[in-house]
Amino acid sequence: MTVPVPDLFGHTLSMPAAVREHVSGQAGRALESAAAFVEKTDPGSVLLVAGSLARGEAAVRRQDGRWTLASDLDLAVVPASASDNVLAELTVHHLASEHPALVPTCFTLAPGARARGHFGADLWLAHRNGPLTGTLPAGALPRPATGPREDLELVVHQLATYLLTDSQPDPGARDSAGSRLRKLLLETLRATAPAGGDGITRYRDILSAPAAWNGILDDGEVSGLIEGRELGRPLSLDPARAHAALLPLLGRFLLPDTGTDPTAAADELRRLTDHAADVLGTFQLAVLAHTGLLLTPDPTPYTEVLLELLARTGTRGGPEPVAGLSPRALAKRRPADLDRVREKLRALRLEYYHALSERNFGRSDDDGRYARLPLARTAATAPGGGNLTRWPAWVERLPRAAVAMPGAVGHIAGQGKGQAVLWSFPDGGTVPAHRHGPQIGVVVTGAVHLERDGEPGTVRIVGAGESFEIHDGQLHAATVEAGTTVIEVFWEGDRHRPAAAVPAAPDKGAAR
Repeated sequence: MTVPVPDLFGHTLSMPAAVREHVSGQAGRALESAAAFVEKTDPGSVLLVAGSLARGEAAVRRQDGRWTLASDLDLAVVPASASDNVLAELTVHHLASEHPALVPTCFTLAPGARARGHFGADLWLAHRNGPLTGTLPAGALPRPATGPREDLELVVHQLATYLLTDSQPDPGARDSAGSRLRKLLLETLRATAPAGGDGITRYRDILSAPAAWNGILDDGEVSGLIEGRELGRPLSLDPARAHAALLPLLGRFLLPDTGTDPTAAADELRRLTDHAADVLGTFQLAVLAHTGLLLTPDPTPYTEVLLELLARTGTRGGPEPVAGLSPRALAKRRPADLDRVREKLRALRLEYYHALSERNFGRSDDDGRYARLPLARTAATAPGGGNLTRWPAWVERLPRAAVAMPGAVGHIAGQGKGQAVLWSFPDGGTVPAHRHGPQIGVVVTGAVHLERDGEPGTVRIVGAGESFEIHDGQLHAATVEAGTTVIEVFWEGDRHRPAAAVPAAPDKGAAR
């Protein structure tokens, strides 16, 4: 059979043509084999590529004198039989036996499930380019909104893999400490880079965002990280140099303005702990605090945050590993104390991935309190559409305000010409696609995931302090994060009509 095998290397920078041709053929045969197996085992099922294969930035490695695919052969299946939960497992077993040089993975998506996060974005891209088998209904696997929270999921995953799991001693192995450290640096850099034309941020996009590493790494070091990842080479940086860059890069991701200041980063983590009331937010912040504990000269601020977070979670089937451990004692970084923290984080990691898979693989529609984690970097991955440096012409045609402030020009929205509305979304919300006259908006807190006609497939995330503009008659829709407040000004004076009058609260003074 013939399947629409994707271009695995269309967005790489340094892939030699001969290597590209050889590995593409190898992976293509594996994908055709997987597709034939799925069609035979469960006819009508949909099989999609995922991960780096869907993004066209797969990596390779040289093994036993031959080039082979270094990236996981990531797949996702939507079974035709609703009760078939073993199809993904059978597909992996088939590929592992037929193509032992590759590392296959396969996820199960329920029909109609909404995949979220960057995992969902990769599936949207794969579905847009065509599934390997089967057909999904129109509107299935829509492009999910991605922003700082989803970027943090990627960064924390790499941090946890690097800090909490054992690595292979071979420096060229894909699971070596050097390879994991390089992937961690690249994911942190990718989280600060702008998205490409299809709304997906790839490693090569890092090179067009030098503000992410200026003063921390140079462009040759960043290029070396990308090339080494693509060709499966050992880490091009000295580990001490990579560690010295890691914490300020993490800080710049979380705190763009003061991110290279370790004290400011610790203060931000402490602020966020008040909102981390579930395992998702708790584990993410704990891993970041653990990183600060290991890498900063004075880890005391991080130890306080870390132990506060870990104290919120219980340990099943045994004594609490960090019981009785004080911030001052942990700041001494004795190996036995660090092992206790690592044991606790490893146990929490299992709960984290269970909850994250329920959320991102479409098995749960409830974000819970995780959606209310107010990340400082709400400006997000994709540009917010540009802050307004001057008002559109229709605003400037509104009546001018009589003011006595030198240099100030005010335009009055109201009095039959224009309308201002102050919105709040305590639990988030969805704005369906619609059209109206021209509009501008400013996000005060939270973030708006905005889709506009003329930007197909692109979700622009407008964060706190950013603005956006809707042109006259432009079709647009939005998803709004919990805790968001927005000020919007419309050209139409009657864009929104008043609701029925709400009875006024009794005047307590009058009651007396």
